[in-house]
Amino acid sequence: MSKGDRTRTMILERSMEVFSQRGYGGTSLSDLMRATGLEKGGLYNHFPSKDAIALAAFDHAAETLRPRFTAALTQPGPAAERLYAFVAAFRANLAAPLIPGGCPVMNAAIDADDTHPELRARALGVVEGWHHALSRIVEKGIASGEMRPDTDPAAIASLTIAAVEGAVMVARLTEDLNHFDRVASSLQAVFASLQA
Repeated sequence: MSKGDRTRTMILERSMEVFSQRGYGGTSLSDLMRATGLEKGGLYNHFPSKDAIALAAFDHAAETLRPRFTAALTQPGPAAERLYAFVAAFRANLAAPLIPGGCPVMNAAIDADDTHPELRARALGVVEGWHHALSRIVEKGIASGEMRPDTDPAAIASLTIAAVEGAVMVARLTEDLNHFDRVASSLQAVFASLQA
């Protein structure tokens, strides 16, 4: 890896933490300079703007988290266990965050809702990927006879994503993981009730 590549990676790693903790609107170029130890010219030598750093940092954050969630979604086993593995991946990220500042997908979605359409689109892409993967788990569970045929895959996927992201927010706000654990237990009961 060249020196330029190493510097670019360092910028992404440190910037993703700043954006995750302070949000897009709350992060200034000075914050990024302080986090990276680079001057404005050093940052702009690798990225043309703060927007470009934010988008690349979000992509880097998503790639940092991807293995944890991919492992949960692709593990072998019954459909209900695979759905719960996705919930457990969020719990693991709360207990031992790969990136400080909570879920970067939720943070970006809230922060960029009406102010940064490109960042919003990136967050939407991740959520849509989760939704598709969770829906497919349910569809395969129905096809194999593991899950009741009247189960709505899209509804279960939406419920799961909304519940875990909301639980992350409340657990972080209150600094109490019990909030997440109660939601996780409720989801586990829902998944068990779908079994044929």
